[in-house]
Amino acid sequence: MGCSRPWPPRKNGDAAGVAIRTARVMLPRGARTACRTRSARSAAASPHEAGLACAMSSGNRLRVAASVWVIVAAVVTTGRTAVDLAARASRQQTQPRQVVADWRQHATEGHLEGPPDAAVTIVVFWDFECATCASLSKRIAPLLRRYPADLAVRYRPLPLAYHEKGAAAAIAGECAAEQGRYLPFHRRVLDFGDSLPSGDWGPVAYEAGVRDLDAFVRCVRDPQAPQSLRLHSEAATTLGVLETPTMLIRGDLYTGIPWDFEALVQQHVREAVAARSSR
Repeated sequence: MGCSRPWPPRKNGDAAGVAIRTARVMLPRGARTACRTRSARSAAASPHEAGLACAMSSGNRLRVAASVWVIVAAVVTTGRTAVDLAARASRQQTQPRQVVADWRQHATEGHLEGPPDAAVTIVVFWDFECATCASLSKRIAPLLRRYPADLAVRYRPLPLAYHEKGAAAAIAGECAAEQGRYLPFHRRVLDFGDSLPSGDWGPVAYEAGVRDLDAFVRCVRDPQAPQSLRLHSEAATTLGVLETPTMLIRGDLYTGIPWDFEALVQQHVREAVAARSSR
């Protein structure tokens, strides 16, 4: 799941709430009648609080306690079953959303981390305000350390329309790139987590090693977005990218982070290195 679609909130799905509500239903009929009467007098209490107070004041504490434990056990068992089913389903390798024939032209643009002649270059359309992008960076880093000569990443900033701070960070990043300091700036921004600066990016640029701060400030304040950002946006449009992160790995386009991301990258590296060796 990428950053352009909000995850729907769960409603009344917590195990404790299910157990309490179910325990109330399992009370004897007379106790349920008394419960309804007392609940009406306790309108200010939350449904969970009212249900629990009603159950425990009915004189059937042992029976209710046993019922609660049975329900909790059922919930836990059901959860484990769901996890087992998901694990079985996850054995299937993630398939790309689409295959891009001219992927090589996209792998030459963007901010490079890793060797320029790497066997595999991951192109990432990126938004600094996207939590999933931040999670992806934590999973990419170990792979870059594992394959220092064969793997590289190209970051292509694509701030989403409703991410104002992400857009400002993207512009500041391009301005830092004009002085050759994109990657240090990129890493420094990641350090902020979900608390991106909302004003002056000068201190961040300075910490990233940008020395001509006057030029940096002029660039950031320029009403015209950097040309590089427009090029990234045009490439995203060409590929039909609607979410961040979206990754292009040797022609395979993935939206979000595949569950088997590490395995996919390792497979691509093995195949690419083997292809080079056979030439």
